[in-house]
Amino acid sequence: MKLKNKLIILLTITLLFLSINSKDLDMSKTTNAHKLIKITRDNFSPPSKGEKLFVKKLQKYCEISGGEFALTYSQDEWEEIAEAGEFDNVTLEICPKLKNIYQAKWTPTLYQFAYMYASDSGNVPSS
Repeated sequence: MKLKNKLIILLTITLLFLSINSKDLDMSKTTNAHKLIKITRDNFSPPSKGEKLFVKKLQKYCEISGGEFALTYSQDEWEEIAEAGEFDNVTLEICPKLKNIYQAKWTPTLYQFAYMYASDSGNVPSS
């Protein structure tokens, strides 16, 4: 596991611990930090889960392969997009035909897939 990923996981665990113990935190509002925590926590799912989701639900609307989708940005760029809470919007920019069917619950899995197979990752998805 890359040092960067280990640091993200450590930061996530720390943020989770702090948010659970904070009385001032309004859990009814989803902030970018909470989105990032969820996205990072879901990084433990196998990359094939995101690939299967892309092939099954998104590919026919995107008109590109999952690999081409992931190659759109580098790992750092995907990470910045996710941290800014813009992953859904960027996905819709890449695949505008998804506008009426995209579900926010797909974001963590798709982010994990995009990050794993980003342009600078050296990884190649099977489809």
